[in-house]
Amino acid sequence: MENKHKRPILFRGEQLGRPGKSPNGFSADKVYPRTYEEALDFVKGELSDTVHDVSEMPTNIRTSEVVLTVKMAKGFLAKSYTPDMFFKHMNLVPVGSKVLMEDGVEKKLQFVRAKPSTLKEDIEQISKEEHSGFKTDLRKIDGLSVRNDVYDKVVGFDDSKDSEMLYDIEIILHAFSGDNRDEAVRKLQSFIGVDYPIRAKNYDSDGPTFVFVRLPIHIIQQLKDFNPLRTAHPFKFRMFENPYDKAVPATRMNLPSFATGNVEELPTVGIFDGGVSRSSEFMKPFVTKEIPLVDSISERAHGTLVAGTVIYGDLEDADNIRNVFPRAKVLSVRAFPETADQTSFDIIDGIERVVAANPDIDVFNISFGPDEPIDDEVTRFTYAIDRMAFKWHKLFVIAVGNSGQQADILKRIQSPSDAVNALGVGAFCRSKLNGLTRAPYSSIGPGREGAKIKPDILALGGSPEVPLNLIGELPNVIYKALGTSFAAPEVAAQAAILLANTDHQEIDFLAAKALLINGAKIQGDRASNENGWGFLIESSESLLTSDESSVTVVFSGSTFAKVYTNLRIPVPQNISAKSVRLTWTTVTLAEPDPNSSEAYTHVAVEETLYPDEDQLTASGNPKSKSANIFPKGVSETGRRKRYDWDTTVKHSRSVKPQNLKQPYLRIHAMTRDASEVEVDYAIALRIDVEHYDGDLYDDVRNEYKVLEPVQLSAQVQQNIQN
Repeated sequence: MENKHKRPILFRGEQLGRPGKSPNGFSADKVYPRTYEEALDFVKGELSDTVHDVSEMPTNIRTSEVVLTVKMAKGFLAKSYTPDMFFKHMNLVPVGSKVLMEDGVEKKLQFVRAKPSTLKEDIEQISKEEHSGFKTDLRKIDGLSVRNDVYDKVVGFDDSKDSEMLYDIEIILHAFSGDNRDEAVRKLQSFIGVDYPIRAKNYDSDGPTFVFVRLPIHIIQQLKDFNPLRTAHPFKFRMFENPYDKAVPATRMNLPSFATGNVEELPTVGIFDGGVSRSSEFMKPFVTKEIPLVDSISERAHGTLVAGTVIYGDLEDADNIRNVFPRAKVLSVRAFPETADQTSFDIIDGIERVVAANPDIDVFNISFGPDEPIDDEVTRFTYAIDRMAFKWHKLFVIAVGNSGQQADILKRIQSPSDAVNALGVGAFCRSKLNGLTRAPYSSIGPGREGAKIKPDILALGGSPEVPLNLIGELPNVIYKALGTSFAAPEVAAQAAILLANTDHQEIDFLAAKALLINGAKIQGDRASNENGWGFLIESSESLLTSDESSVTVVFSGSTFAKVYTNLRIPVPQNISAKSVRLTWTTVTLAEPDPNSSEAYTHVAVEETLYPDEDQLTASGNPKSKSANIFPKGVSETGRRKRYDWDTTVKHSRSVKPQNLKQPYLRIHAMTRDASEVEVDYAIALRIDVEHYDGDLYDDVRNEYKVLEPVQLSAQVQQNIQN
């Protein structure tokens, strides 16, 4: 395709929306494991055992309130099945939930607080309750206990190591409120001993308490007995090998004088890393400032290469490098390593301060984190990232880690790349024949509930055979490097360039995320735990342009639960082509819930493709299965397997042109608790045609006049015209 045919992508797709009818719902009858009479006897027995267990519990391992675990019966996973009536009448306060596997079946655990003095009264009260909802709730329950053996609370520790070694660990306490929260923290400090001072952090009045402490293994093993404990896991930031092992001279490398004349016009990426050396003329002009969160500069070599990746990217041909041109500048935040006096919690505190203090920076890169695979419990780092993205509308680009060649669960992605509102980036590499494959070292998914497809995308990270060529600490030297640490800043730079070259009223951070993922190339038919939603090989400039056979449209807006909107897909009427492929990515912004690992996102936007508007009944349901590509009436387990609750979902479908008659996406917001919150979303949709008789871009513009081309910067406009 010649450059003269390149034109800006289109936005205001949401203006093509029309109110849609709510389709008829379908709800299968639930199978309860017990009759009411059986459930009454069972729950009374569980409560009696719990009262006994609480009476035997030492006071140093509990507070004035105890945490109970209520196990739900098979199939009762959805939030709508929470036994709220039972909790209310029994004076039990919900504090969170999670899902565990039991004999190959998912079962939900509900955590509740209770005053021991009221538990005895509950046993007598339970038989007197006549409310039908209460009786139904009893039948949903498959267990109630205060014991610590319901699930593994303390995970990820090597018991064989030196018994005197101190682990950096994160402890998460269940949600208490007011004085009871303070009591839980005091009791924890007393339980582990004053020789091991703790750092506690709360965000929400009804949220968990995150605690950092350094402990020997024998005390860690005792933590499982502490009743307020939700989980405990290692929390030591990973360190990096010396990235300067391989370097080659580049004596002819030159920074043209005019390249430093437009520094202010370059987009800025905030990088949280090991700091940046500004001794080289290739780095100094493009580092706006360095903010030290830690005193150590031992990881500055790594941070400088990350900055070099943002500023220049991979220089490919190291043997013939001459003029180099910056594409972005960086705000450097020296955020690791931790020291004896500066813990990971201190670093996270600093990251939160920096993001809040820099509203003009849209994109932040993080290429470090705890050196452990994620589990289903959220960490403070992940929650902090998701919370900041939601509050400040920022795009965090995060390396998933380099553990892909480790065994079993150890190859899973590392925190905070599991953040559901962030962009988790893995690495691909090129073979000498220029083939693309996931780099073996790149950590793999799945992610957590709410973003099960992780990494989101793969970017070039290099390999030992074909490494990246990066600018680092010393002038006129090219450093050979590889890793997800350098794949992530490549994506961060592309995101910042994309946003800088458009109007924020047209393309915001959600739309930028959607465009990046929609532009990634999937190998095979679907996303995977290895490759995410695909390989990012397109530049930001390419993602912002369309041509006569491929048109991208951005839909941005907000919607509510139970409100259905039909978004017209702008395909020309009576389209004549050999084939039409629709590829779209939906991104939502979700407020995270750290209390519920299986319901970490409470909202999502569900979209359904209808290729033919006429193939509908009067009630809005499809007349035939073929009319609706994505069938309805799925269970909660089915929704999660289809990623319905995920903040990012990508689809691609080939449709015969004759079957496209006023096609549209029907969207609506889903909430787990039936609340009517407003949900922000962005959809990037690309229409590709083969053997189209005409100019698709012009035809779409002429037929759908509400669509407008994004206002590209003068530089991009000049590039696509040349």
